[in-house]
Amino acid sequence: MIVNVVKGEFMIGKISIVTDVNFGHTDPQIILPLGIKAENNVSNKIFKLTESPLK
Repeated sequence: MIVNVVKGEFMIGKISIVTDVNFGHTDPQIILPLGIKAENNVSNKIFKLTESPLK
């Protein structure tokens, strides 16, 4: 299972993984900016950027 692989690689006990999102080399494509803070609410299935990607 992917969760076990990621936990073992990064030595993290508790982790959430987002799947089935069209980012990267897909069509349609969502662009996720690098280096900004984001929040992943697993209970409500909400992923949001918590700061502006534009400076």
